Amino acid sequence: MSLHINYSDPDCAIEIERSKEFIHLATELGNYNQDLPLTNYQNDELIRLTVEQVKEAEAFKHGLKMGLYNGKGFGGDQ
Repeated sequence: MSLHINYSDPDCAIEIERSKEFIHLATELGNYNQDLPLTNYQNDELIRLTVEQVKEAEAFKHGLKMGLYNGKGFGGDQ
């Protein structure tokens, strides 16, 4: 069985849910960054690196979740 996702299909969408805690912490981080003595470039770079770190963590979490889900379908839940 294979799965093909046509990302150019306008009906194709990936929705990432954010918890209230995630939004709270992101807002708190943004407010904290505003008080740091950073240039615009340094601030942009800090935000870029933070976003990349979150994306990597999410990719790992979702991959692990999918692996566990698929493993159960192949007798891995015994």
